[in-house]
Amino acid sequence: MFSENTALSNGAGNNIFAGRIQNGMAFRRGLIKFDVSAVPSDAIIQSVVLDLYVFRSARSSTTPHNFDIHKVLNDWGEAGSSGNGSGAAAQTGDATWSQRLYPNTDWTASGGDYETILSASQMVAYSSFNLEKDEWSSAQMVSDVLSWLANPSTNYGWILIGDETINGSAKGFASKEMAPPFDYARPKLSINYTIPSDNRIILNEVNAQKRRIELYNSDTSAVDISNYTLLNGSTTSTISGGNVSVLNGSLMLDSAAYIVLHWPDLNQNDGEVALYNGDTTSGDLIDYIQYGSGTQVHAGKAVTEGVWDNIASFLSTEADSGKSYSLNTAQSYANGTESNMTNWLSQLETPTYNNNPCPSSLNLKGILVEADYASSDFIELEGSINAPKAILINAANAIYLKPGLEVEMGNVLNIEISACPE
Repeated sequence: MFSENTALSNGAGNNIFAGRIQNGMAFRRGLIKFDVSAVPSDAIIQSVVLDLYVFRSARSSTTPHNFDIHKVLNDWGEAGSSGNGSGAAAQTGDATWSQRLYPNTDWTASGGDYETILSASQMVAYSSFNLEKDEWSSAQMVSDVLSWLANPSTNYGWILIGDETINGSAKGFASKEMAPPFDYARPKLSINYTIPSDNRIILNEVNAQKRRIELYNSDTSAVDISNYTLLNGSTTSTISGGNVSVLNGSLMLDSAAYIVLHWPDLNQNDGEVALYNGDTTSGDLIDYIQYGSGTQVHAGKAVTEGVWDNIASFLSTEADSGKSYSLNTAQSYANGTESNMTNWLSQLETPTYNNNPCPSSLNLKGILVEADYASSDFIELEGSINAPKAILINAANAIYLKPGLEVEMGNVLNIEISACPE
């Protein structure tokens, strides 16, 4: 954008100009925007870095000058205008000093509408050889990108403003139109992020009467859940603490694996289970259910955090088989109900795993929960197995006894090769 003539632009030019020209009579400001839609919605962003290469400088000055970027507040356009440091006649849809969409849509303020909060600042130099690359990076830029991910329609990019108090501070930066062999110098935005694998642990089932909780790891890699915390009302217990016992499974929870826990502090009639990846103060609430006749203490927070869909009732009125599972209030749990049985219903909590009463495969080891274990293909038995009561193991095709298998004396395993029970 060119302050001396509000009908000038450079929408298709090779350079993005910003700063004050040598004679001090006019300013340039640049606009830049990136599509960030490829960043996953649950990404944890560590840093955002903007790379720009300096291709031109007022009268080839090598004096460094400060250049700021601010988040733009209104939409703008770029069309076919292409010029040098003096600009070119604006075409329909170009951004100019007075108009964000030439020729009919004005900026609220001449020179562009932008946040007064500084997104980042960088001292920029110029060299005619070994082109200078400069980087802008800050916590505010991370906040800017997060705001665009949350509300994509507000992504209007940044405005680039040079030191407008100093004559000759103007510089030209390579734009996306820069042709080979200088196409490497086109603007680049690097967003460094991670995906929180520990938020893939699901409260898959709860048996309040037997005070059992089943967790499922829907991630593609193993997750250590030893420091996860269970909360019910004002009572908390770390999973690896002495008050929680593992009935089946491992605290290093493999991908697509289950673990069944016994938690004596779980209320049998009215209660809740909140699962934190850490303690309840610094950890994130990653899954939640409530059950019984009334709304529980932490249901409101769970709704706010997006892991519980209905603050007032236990089961949603809308069935969705793509969500995690909880108790069905229409069932009687006086005698308890085992894991992976058909009377567990879908609950709109976290869009993760389909609970399947007859999965394609199961791996059984350790202390087996009192239940019927069924598979539509095969079941593996390995390690040391202890079944406190008679256990039914049913597979449609095969049951594998892996090397080293030990079944403790007095255990009763009823094994069948047949189709999954209805």
